[in-house]
Amino acid sequence: MQNIEDFEPEVTYLLPISIEYVEGGLDVLETSRTIYVIISTPLITNAVNLNGRYYKIPFEENESPLKFNQLSYEARVRVHQFCGYEPYISSVVGIEGVFLLRFGDVTIKPNQIQITGVGVETTAPTELVTEKWYHFAAVFDGSNVKIYIDGKLDVSKPATATVLDLRDEAMNRGFYIGRSYQGRLLNGDISEVRVWNRALTQKEILNNMCGVRPTSAGMMAYWRFNESAGELVQDVK
Repeated sequence: MQNIEDFEPEVTYLLPISIEYVEGGLDVLETSRTIYVIISTPLITNAVNLNGRYYKIPFEENESPLKFNQLSYEARVRVHQFCGYEPYISSVVGIEGVFLLRFGDVTIKPNQIQITGVGVETTAPTELVTEKWYHFAAVFDGSNVKIYIDGKLDVSKPATATVLDLRDEAMNRGFYIGRSYQGRLLNGDISEVRVWNRALTQKEILNNMCGVRPTSAGMMAYWRFNESAGELVQDVK
């Protein structure tokens, strides 16, 4: 039998258990000779405190273009304090002016989540609270831009953009986690940050909020933030 400690956390296993022999003259009901046990190992999710720090992702060093007509971000976030001064922005993940997931702006409340970028800007109406974990998904399917909160669609809006460029070749503003072009840091914890070059479905978002296989189709980058020490985080993709 395989050691259960070797099972991967993102995989569900089906284990058949069969009766090989019995004693005492008892008969085995053939339809019940084999039973099947579903095993799914617990997910252990760590997080990093981003208060005063951020991570720059060097997408601009990629040799090939990073231009997509579909794109999705995911992140689990717990905010300790929303920004209390102008422009009231706390950045989560993305690239300023292209496709950025962030809290707040001068035109919305600091505790609202929004996507910004030319042709994709939209704001979720739900007001969020501090010290509570949320899962956010920002999805661009080429025609619409959507924000999901804990797997529930919070807003959907037609997009006028057709292609998103993660290298931002025109302005080179950089792709960040916990920051955007001019700072605007996030005071909170973050984990399970993912970038996909396709539009996730609501079912996929619901099923994979706490973890997903790094080999999943369309996944570009995946930071679990499971490192126990140090200043570097691994892209497990």
